[in-house]
Amino acid sequence: MASKLKDTSLDFGFVQVPVSIFTAAEDDELDLRSLCHDKPPRMTVRCEEGGEEFTSWQKVPQRGYEWAKGEFIILSPEEIASAKEKRTKVETMKVEKAVDFEKTGTRYVYTGGYVVLPQEKSPETARGNYRAIVEVLQEAGRAVLCRFAPRDKVRHYAVAANDEGFLVAYEIRERRPLPYAVSKAAADPKVKAQAKMLVESIHTDDVALEKEEDPLFELIRQKVEATQGSLIPGFGQTSMVPQ
Repeated sequence: MASKLKDTSLDFGFVQVPVSIFTAAEDDELDLRSLCHDKPPRMTVRCEEGGEEFTSWQKVPQRGYEWAKGEFIILSPEEIASAKEKRTKVETMKVEKAVDFEKTGTRYVYTGGYVVLPQEKSPETARGNYRAIVEVLQEAGRAVLCRFAPRDKVRHYAVAANDEGFLVAYEIRERRPLPYAVSKAAADPKVKAQAKMLVESIHTDDVALEKEEDPLFELIRQKVEATQGSLIPGFGQTSMVPQ
């Protein structure tokens, strides 16, 4: 089930719609814990220079940013906390631009995503406003750009309407520079014709992807059956106890 990050409002200038933000991507990674005699060990951070050990990043007295090979800018926890306090505060999803969604995706990089739904107990008028925005974005085939802070840092998002009639916010990141220059050559007409033929032959409106099965999940499933309940109920959530 998607986890709710926060309640906020989608600010379309002339109307504000109360919405809830949910994580959109399904996490298929296994989060296995280390187990030591029925007691999970604490995370240990070892200082490379002095060898001291700390039980969490929050307790490390200094952190360094490597700005050049072997050269570090030292930051204290107090300095980091003070800098974070100066971050821009954004409470709503303020719409700033309307753009061609596909062109934005080729210029920037989309990472992650959030489902933006009308709040569960929002009134009928708010749900109607939400639906109006969805239909406008669907009919125009565009996305709106906004700034938002689902956690503690303001980032840029492209909000688009999907075929199911809901809004999805994709985080926008700057693309890294190319590792080397690539000269443009004239397209080979024969290859272009073959590529066009292939694309047209495999075109489909079905965008569903076949899920890649993880053998590690299968191994855990077999162990569940073999041990008959030695795992905490809720298989797939990867919470484990010793056998």
